[in-house]
Amino acid sequence: NKSNKNVFENIFAKTHSELECLNSEISKLQDTYLTNDNSDEESDNEFIDNETYDRTSEALVISVG
Repeated sequence: NKSNKNVFENIFAKTHSELECLNSEISKLQDTYLTNDNSDEESDNEFIDNETYDRTSEALVISVG
């Protein structure tokens, strides 16, 4: 029972840390999006979509791996 509790606590701590990292990355993306001047709307949106995809892929690799 004690070892199961430690395993659970370790998993919880790791998951919590990864979620904090993901939230930080989402905040950065939101800041980038909100401060974008939209001078060339089509290419700006394309950049944001690629950036979102790349960051999401990284986050999924971190959470699965």
